[in-house]
Amino acid sequence: MDNQIIEHTTLHLIVEIDDMMEVALLKHQSVVSHPLGMLLANWRSLINKVWVIEVRHIIHEGNKFTDHLANLAQESNNGFIILESPFESCSFTRNRCLW
Repeated sequence: MDNQIIEHTTLHLIVEIDDMMEVALLKHQSVVSHPLGMLLANWRSLINKVWVIEVRHIIHEGNKFTDHLANLAQESNNGFIILESPFESCSFTRNRCLW
């Protein structure tokens, strides 16, 4: 993406993470010696742009969609699944999955 577009675009993004340690790593802690340090540094670089980004914790069980996906992945033999279409029990309204 062109840097001029990034610099002149206002974006409000809310990132909800169900792991408090990840939230702390993104917000406060040093990531120099962390195994995912480069990835976290890239995230921080995006967060520090002119964009409005809020990183917050969400209870894993409170996010039914990701909770369901995590359970499906744990039940599979190889630890991942490929979805061909949205779940029948999931309806999308304004980019949100409602159960």
